[in-house]
Amino acid sequence: MRWCAVFLLAMAAALPAFSAPLKVSQGARQTGLVVLHDLAIRDGRILFRADSNGCTDARSFTVHVTREESSTTGAPRYRLAIERVRSDECKALLLDGVEIEIDLVKDLGLTGRYTISLDNPISARSMGGQ
Repeated sequence: MRWCAVFLLAMAAALPAFSAPLKVSQGARQTGLVVLHDLAIRDGRILFRADSNGCTDARSFTVHVTREESSTTGAPRYRLAIERVRSDECKALLLDGVEIEIDLVKDLGLTGRYTISLDNPISARSMGGQ
């Protein structure tokens, strides 16, 4: 039984710093892992819509980046988690939220050949749902 505890501690130490589950933000007034709407990755940028009450902008978010080596492509893989760090206490009614743009080079320093994955939940309305 002791070896099991040692193994679990070693595994926990090997996890990335943000791997402690971030709570998912339930709207513009809550901080946490943001639900992405209308997600697109193109031209070196991540574009998404986020819930807003009128005061949400790119400074409302931070992106956690974890580099992992890829055994299939030989290029590094980056895991991204976009977290709302500033709640939006304004009173506007923006049903479509606001569009946020993150530049992969300027904002995150990602250059060269790589792959990315996102840890964020994506809303069904982003994919043509209701």
